[in-house]
Amino acid sequence: MDRMIQRNVIANVGPRREASGDVDVLLLDKTARLRWEIARRLRFMSVPMFTESDLASAAQLASFADETPEGRSIVVLAKEKYGLRGRELAPHNPNFIPFSAQTCMSGVDLDGHEIRKGAPQAIEKYVAERARSCLPNETGHS
Repeated sequence: MDRMIQRNVIANVGPRREASGDVDVLLLDKTARLRWEIARRLRFMSVPMFTESDLASAAQLASFADETPEGRSIVVLAKEKYGLRGRELAPHNPNFIPFSAQTCMSGVDLDGHEIRKGAPQAIEKYVAERARSCLPNETGHS
């Protein structure tokens, strides 16, 4: 235990505390709380043709079906910093796409629009696949 305290590591559960003196390497995953604290310091940055609020709205919509800590923090960030609360989406027949490890993205289909957020490579792949599906096939038909 003394070695752990010397290295500024605190173990607060009895059996773990007793075993902690035998640890040479300790790997810790970031906690949802830490990710939330980081997210609270972030903001959505506007791009040409879209305001921060537009971007926050799209990110929140794309995150509603994302149950990861990151997804939840985006929903809360958009709510707290941009006042995006209590939207009535049922009349728009939304189709929510949950986050999955296979797709590395989440999103929603809403009013003929597809809104997605995820890992850059996943979004690039998704956009490329959508673009290919819009091209005419070899017979000249789409």
